[in-house]
Parts: sequence; structure tokens; C-alpha cells
Amino acid sequence: MPTSDDREATVSRLADAYSQGILTTGEYEARLTEAYQATDSAALVNLTADLPVPASSTALSGPTMSPRISALMGSVERGGSMVVPERLQIRAIMGNVELDLRDAEFADGITEINIRAIFSNVEIWLPGYVEVESEGRAIMGSFTHSVGNAGRWDDEPEVAVRITGRAIGANVEIFEEEAG
Repeated sequence: MPTSDDREATVSRLADAYSQGILTTGEYEARLTEAYQATDSAALVNLTADLPVPASSTALSGPTMSPRISALMGSVERGGSMVVPERLQIRAIMGNVELDLRDAEFADGITEINIRAIFSNVEIWLPGYVEVESEGRAIMGSFTHSVGNAGRWDDEPEVAVRITGRAIGANVEIFEEEAG
């Protein structure tokens, strides 16, 4: 019989894979059901055997923020010292999301932030030491990036944030501190 810690570790790994788009909703729900019905540890191992091994974040400290932020007719604010996941999804429908990442930690490589805003406002503040690439689109709204280089990189930077998404009747603003 698997321990509750083993079961929850499997469920967490499945949730990460789902939030990163590795598993479809149907695959995630089916595996989640199997995880809670598993009668031995081998069954739990089989549920995640085909998933990529999670990247180690041993160099980063502090709490890791959720890989999904959602605001539905409400407001969500995040800020302070935290670890940003390698893939972050922001969904705002008739809501407001304010994300202050100036004191946050980023893993080496590219952190991807995907935004879907409908009749909403999304504001993101980034530290000056990260390279930023912004490729959002707007319909009857705006998707803006202030300060820094909003173009494509010639070489892959050490720490970078790639922001993509859509703003429909919405306002998405990305602010970047001056480097140095």
C-alpha cells in the first residue's frame, strides 16, 4: 500500500505536468483518478514514468509560487520573496492581476509566462537583471512592455523571461526595472 506522502508526490507531479501543458485535461483527470485508486507504489511510479524529470531548484530558496494565477471577476496580488516556476499561466476574466516579481528568484534559462486576459487588467513588474521577450497580442486592448529589450534574443541569455499571450478588451502591462 503506498504511503499518503507517495500518493501526494505523484498527484503533485501530475499537476505540474498538467499546468505545463504536458498532459491534456483528460489525461490528467484519468491519471489523477488512478493515483487515488492505486493499491501499490509501483502503480504510482507508472503514472509518472513517461513525464519529464522535474528540474532541480536546489540553488533557489524560498516558497515557490503556484504555476497558475487566476482572477475571475476579482483581484489577485502577488509579491515579495518567492521562486517563480519555469512556466507560469495567468488567466484574468473581468478581473485584476498584479504580480510584483522584483524580489523573486528565477531559475537559470528561460521562464515562460503566458497571459490570457479578457476585459481585465494584468500588471507584471520584473527585476532589471532578467532579459525580457514580450510577444503578446491585443484585440480592443493593449499589451505593452516598458523599458528593456522587447525583441528576440540573438543568444540565449542566462536568466530570461518570455511573455506571450492575448489581451481581449484588456490591458496587459509589463514593467522592467532599469538594470544595475
